[in-house]
Amino acid sequence: MFKKVKSILVFVLLLTLIFSASCSLVEKENQKTQYKTGHKKYEVKKNDSNLSYDEKFIPYDEKFKVSYIDYSDFFIQKGEGQVTTGKYSNTTYDGRIKWDIDTLKIYGSENKKNIDLDTAITLNGKMVKMPINFEDLGVEYSDFSNIDYDKVEQKKPPYSIVNKKYGTTISVIDTVEGNEDLLLAWLIDKNGHNFSTIEFDKNTGKIVTVIVADFEKFDMLDIRVNGIKVGSTLNEMYDELGTPTLYEPAQHMVMYTYKEDGVKRFIGFCNYKQMYDYREGKKVDVKQNTITSLILTIEE
Repeated sequence: MFKKVKSILVFVLLLTLIFSASCSLVEKENQKTQYKTGHKKYEVKKNDSNLSYDEKFIPYDEKFKVSYIDYSDFFIQKGEGQVTTGKYSNTTYDGRIKWDIDTLKIYGSENKKNIDLDTAITLNGKMVKMPINFEDLGVEYSDFSNIDYDKVEQKKPPYSIVNKKYGTTISVIDTVEGNEDLLLAWLIDKNGHNFSTIEFDKNTGKIVTVIVADFEKFDMLDIRVNGIKVGSTLNEMYDELGTPTLYEPAQHMVMYTYKEDGVKRFIGFCNYKQMYDYREGKKVDVKQNTITSLILTIEE
């Protein structure tokens, strides 16, 4: 039991480090890099070929609307108070879990529903299974799996690579602590809107972690687990998925863990108090117990 609890706590720490790494960005200098397409490696200088290197981190535009959010249902409207009943209640319908606690609560696997992870997860309506490929996110992101990241001359992030054919960008933020083969990056769509945050293996191109709507800002990618998404509530999540493995209110995080054939899969839901509202141009209070961020990750 101790090993199980320790493993869960280590994972919560890992996710905290992921978020922290994305917040500590610095600009670095460089002049060129090398890429590979298929089996051919070739050198690409800035503004050359379909893939171009930018030695500076490319920020994204946060002032956009996402289609999967009902903004009137998500945010507290002007002149209204916090909603405390129904799906926003601090207690699940069966009274088993209270969301207004302030200390870590570990439930283990008790009363967790068995879901088929081969069919439960969708990205923009497409059924996927972790780990995923860049192609699963759309053809406009597929070329980012063909880059030889070891040939980047500066060796260390942050830096950005733009696909000029599609207008998409991968902004590599940092390596993942404890695994130099994993890179933490933002994907930015052709309109300059953040698509998602990912961790991927630079050697295989496999995406092992997908995060949407972190840092209290929305992303374009619509992730759903048995229909539960950013904008659902913790009570709706509980009804669909059952009792979580743990609830860590200090990190505003609910975690479900699954293990099959030696592979661990984690699904995390966060409920921050505020999110950026493009209509107001600032962060606005969210209705309580609303899911504001979603994390999928796999440990093989």
